[in-house]
Amino acid sequence: STSQRSSPADALASAGLLRWEVDLPPGASRSVELRVRPDGAGPVRAAGRGVMRSTAGARATGDDPRVQPLLARSVEDLQALLLRDPGHPSDMYPAAGAPWRCGLAPAEALA
Repeated sequence: STSQRSSPADALASAGLLRWEVDLPPGASRSVELRVRPDGAGPVRAAGRGVMRSTAGARATGDDPRVQPLLARSVEDLQALLLRDPGHPSDMYPAAGAPWRCGLAPAEALA
């Protein structure tokens, strides 16, 4: 579980979304800052390495000797992107676009 602090503090929060109503005249600027941190209820960790057992025996062959190291590195990269929901440890998903987009997009959430 996490806690959040936003600036400006007048965010409207519902259904897991934060929303600010902002009047922005031409040429003006506005900043929004959102800080999220774990509240200490459980360990914060990515699913990380070693969780993709289905790819453990993956091998690649070909005329180019670099194909097997390329596959091994690609699997390592995908493992590094996996996140796990602490409330549902069997639910894992790749957090592509980290750190900007570490959640499921609506289309991904439906799959």
